[in-house]
Amino acid sequence: MGVPGDASRYEFDLTRRTPEGWRLDGAPMELAEEVAAWLDENGWSDIKTRGYSGEIADVVVEAEYPEKHVDLLVVDISPGELFDSVTVSATSTCQPGDAHDVLALVYADGDLDGGPVDQFPELEHPRAEPSFGFTEDGKRRFP
Repeated sequence: MGVPGDASRYEFDLTRRTPEGWRLDGAPMELAEEVAAWLDENGWSDIKTRGYSGEIADVVVEAEYPEKHVDLLVVDISPGELFDSVTVSATSTCQPGDAHDVLALVYADGDLDGGPVDQFPELEHPRAEPSFGFTEDGKRRFP
């Protein structure tokens, strides 16, 4: 989070990944095309879908929605031998504001050098309730 050397602006990064054992319902490119179509229907722009040549079966979808403060959305669809995974990463647009104040909200215990009191999960089911920041007592904040 943040813009190097500029405490008057900030940005956020968020990544979520499907849990171990999860499987795709179809081919990676089919899911990528569905994701791209949904993004297009819902106002996203600069939508790009790319696969790789050779034995790499991963497919990546990228998009942006600056009006909703999303500078870059990346959906990485990766089939695997034991399980498949989808990783969704988003970077916000850079916003004006005091980066220190934003950090104090995210790191509720006031320890800006350490990690948040309660960690975001590295792996999360697609239907899990998303959390945003932390409460005063350091617990994940849910809407």
